[in-house]
Amino acid sequence: MRTRMAVIAGMLASILLVSGCKAPPPIVDEVTEYDLPVISQLEGNQIIYALESDGMVYKKQYSYRSQLVVDPDYYQTHEIMRGDVVYFETGASREDIDRMRNLAYDVVRVIGLPGETVQIKKGQIMIDDRKLGAFYGNESFDLGGKLEPEKAVNMKKVHLPAGRYFLLGDLWWRNYNNSIQSGPIAKDRIRGKVIGWTGKIEGVDTGLQ
Repeated sequence: MRTRMAVIAGMLASILLVSGCKAPPPIVDEVTEYDLPVISQLEGNQIIYALESDGMVYKKQYSYRSQLVVDPDYYQTHEIMRGDVVYFETGASREDIDRMRNLAYDVVRVIGLPGETVQIKKGQIMIDDRKLGAFYGNESFDLGGKLEPEKAVNMKKVHLPAGRYFLLGDLWWRNYNNSIQSGPIAKDRIRGKVIGWTGKIEGVDTGLQ
C-alpha cells in the first residue's frame, strides 16, 4: 500500500513539476496593423511630417520623406497603447542636430508600457517573461523570418518605471533612436501619434491620390 501511495505521490509531483515549467502564454496583439490609412485632409492640429529616417520602412509608407500624418493632440484623450506608432523628441544634442548626425524628432513604435519589464532573447521581445506575439515583436520581421540566432539581438531585462515607455523601430538594424540604445523614454517626449499618411513621398509618384 505504501509503495502504491509513493508511486501516486511521485506521479503527482511530476505533473506539478511539468505544469510549473510550462511557458506562460504570449502577449498577443491582434489589433495593430502595419499599414497606415491614407488621409487626404488634415483636421484640427494635425500636421504632416516628412519622415527623415528609415527605421520603420517595410513598405513605402515609411520610406524616407514619406508624408506621415501626426496628431499632436491624440494622447490628450487617449492612452498610449502598445503597437502605436509615435512621433517623439529624440533628445539629441543641438550640435548633433546641426551637424546632421541625428534628428530632433523621429518615428518609432510603442513596445513596452510603464510597470512592465522588457527583455530581448535571440531577437524575440519578451514582456514580463512572456513572448510578444505581434509582427513587431521579433527581429525577423523585415528578414522574411530568416534570422540567424548567433547574430540576433539580445538585451537584458529593463524595467519601465511610471511614465516611461520602451520604443523601437520595426527595422531594428536601421533604427537608431530607440530604447535599446537610449533606455526607457519619458512620456513628455512623445509628441503625437502617427494616424496615417498622405499616400505621397516627396519627389516620388506613389500612384496614390
